[in-house]
Amino acid sequence: MKTALRRSLVAYATALALVAIAVAPGAALATFGTPVDLSASGGSAEAPQVAVGSDGATTITWALSSGSNDIIQAATRPAGSATFGTPENLSASGGDAFTPQVAVGADGATTITWRRFNAGNYIVQAATRPAGSTTFGTPENLSASGGNAYEPQVAVGADGATTITWRRSNGSNDIIQAATRPAGSATFGAPVDLSAVGGTANSPQVAVSADGATTITWRRQNGGSPNNWIIQAATRPAGSATFGAAMDLSVSGQNAASPQVAVGADGATTITWYRYDGTHNIIQAATRAAGSATFNAPENLSASGQHAFDPQVAVGADGATTITWQRNGIIQARTRPAGSATFGAVADLSADGWDAYSPQVAVGADGATTITWYGSNGSNYIIQASSSEATLARLSVTRDGLGVGSVTSAPAGINCGATCGAYFAIGSSVTLTATAAAGSVHSGWSGGGCTGTLSTCVVTLSAATSVVASFGVAPAGVAGDPVNTFTVKLLKRSVLSITTQLNLPGAGKVVQVGTTRSSTRAGEMAKKARTMIVCTARKTVAKAGKVTIICRLTAKARAARKTQSLKMRLVTTFTPTGGTAKSVTRTLVLKKTGSPAPQNVEPVTG
Repeated sequence: MKTALRRSLVAYATALALVAIAVAPGAALATFGTPVDLSASGGSAEAPQVAVGSDGATTITWALSSGSNDIIQAATRPAGSATFGTPENLSASGGDAFTPQVAVGADGATTITWRRFNAGNYIVQAATRPAGSTTFGTPENLSASGGNAYEPQVAVGADGATTITWRRSNGSNDIIQAATRPAGSATFGAPVDLSAVGGTANSPQVAVSADGATTITWRRQNGGSPNNWIIQAATRPAGSATFGAAMDLSVSGQNAASPQVAVGADGATTITWYRYDGTHNIIQAATRAAGSATFNAPENLSASGQHAFDPQVAVGADGATTITWQRNGIIQARTRPAGSATFGAVADLSADGWDAYSPQVAVGADGATTITWYGSNGSNYIIQASSSEATLARLSVTRDGLGVGSVTSAPAGINCGATCGAYFAIGSSVTLTATAAAGSVHSGWSGGGCTGTLSTCVVTLSAATSVVASFGVAPAGVAGDPVNTFTVKLLKRSVLSITTQLNLPGAGKVVQVGTTRSSTRAGEMAKKARTMIVCTARKTVAKAGKVTIICRLTAKARAARKTQSLKMRLVTTFTPTGGTAKSVTRTLVLKKTGSPAPQNVEPVTG
């Protein structure tokens, strides 16, 4: 099946290769520069891994054969720089080190983990470059000596807490272990066992949600049977120091392998794997909804009848989850849209007749999903990729002018000040609210369809949009949004008008409207309409003080008073220059023509 996902990008390749793509949302098409050498010549280097910090600093790590043994190295391109620095040796010489992994915290602290041969067996080690530092610290031993450890994986929470997981032999079988460096700490805690003894476990993967909840998944031999591997997972809830008991995700009875895990911004966690159904391997997935403690029953994603392998999973900022795999040499994918409980139809990405393998998937902040793989075109293997349309658009706010103020959004996301841009669903409406600081006033909007001086504007997003909120210096004596406390005093009622006196705090505009709703069916006027405009008045004032407003009665209102009294609402609205409108409402009775003389009433405070 060919879908809109297909947009094949053919890249030059002379050998089998695998490319993992990171999407830069909203960026213009970029040209890649000339390749630069990072590892030194004269020694073979392999297993590169890359991570980028929130400030743009990029760290690449790899394993290098130095002639006598393999060591772990890393090079970093600092934020704002065009070049990578000199490679730094992380693992000590004298023992081979392999399979580095790297992760960066929100503050820029970077942790690299690997396995190294030490005193007769392999152990897991890690080194960290603290935020603001230019060098990595001394390697720290994480796994205990005396038993080989493999497959280290690392993830960092939003608060900087770092968790590393691996598998280690306890003498009888391999078990999954993990160690955590809490936020603000300089060292990792003691390893904890996650999988139960009595059955070998391997292939650990780890992911951390925005609130710090950490989930590790793996495959484990169940009941000692060589043909009964199951997928398990354990979670350390947000704020907790310990992992819960291991949960079985796949059904016992047939082999399951290659678990992968991803967590959405709301904490919903999805784990995918492949499992033998008695005839073929199929792709399955289980999800733990946001706020839930358990995973749902496994869902079959690939069709039966042919083998499927290599599942990969990624979650967008809006919660849309995409799983990709290869089935009978074709790359396929299914997506569960944001807010949905089920995955959509299978999409074929690679061309029929090609042998395609090793898919990788990544989602940009705009929701565009890119999947890449390598496949044969009949002559050789090439790299291909396919991308979906963006589902989110970025709304950016700029503050302008000599004044000071902030802008917030509903739905939440923008708080400018600190956060002046966020992604929202394409087609959605976002309300921006400008709030002036003391001594300033909000003086207007521009861009994104926003105009005028009201404190709010509504933006409907169809693409990336920019809005400017302008703030000016407030007139003397005015702090923030101009003061809008005023009084209304009724002076007199006559056959032709209603006269009131306002005591206003400053310059602005006054609008006064009187309306009535008939309480009886008497009179031709009441039969035709139950609501009627009694009077209207408008006035612009240049300064603070007392102002007299004459609200003149309409001809229909004067006619109605000849046969009945009118109970009316008199709404007086004052909008200070550069400020927010406010209204004062009075209820009055206009008696039939010839009624007694007008009465004075007490002032009303707005």
